[in-house]
Amino acid sequence: MKVRKGFVSNSSSCSFLIYGINIENEEFDADEILQPEFKKEYVEKNECYSDSEKYTFVGLSDYLYDYTSKDIPSSKREKILVDIVLRGYQPSEYYPVYIGRSYDTIEDGETGAEFKENTKEALRQIFTDEFLEKCDFGIYSEAWHD
Repeated sequence: MKVRKGFVSNSSSCSFLIYGINIENEEFDADEILQPEFKKEYVEKNECYSDSEKYTFVGLSDYLYDYTSKDIPSSKREKILVDIVLRGYQPSEYYPVYIGRSYDTIEDGETGAEFKENTKEALRQIFTDEFLEKCDFGIYSEAWHD
């Protein structure tokens, strides 16, 4: 029997470590949970939805990933999220959606407390206070492989 020692190329894995919130993936009414300025930008970017359709947290997660990506120059990012890079993750359909800030975005000189407060402030630019009061802020990490 041969034992492979080294990199196995036929597997892939993903992981994340963020500070933020976790939300069950369900439909939501943008008028109820999104801040008006963010809602306007989000709805315009997702204009394929009619007024009668609801949005999902997975869709919002994808939007945050696409439009706050560190790979996109800040001049091209959405104006409301230029300062803080938020990410959304959902390991699989059986997991909740995680929205928050990855620890690899911590700035030089930024303390842990400042990191958490800045993340909360960024989430307040997206979600209403009433919605965030129902959410649990915390450190979330997951790892999975295909």
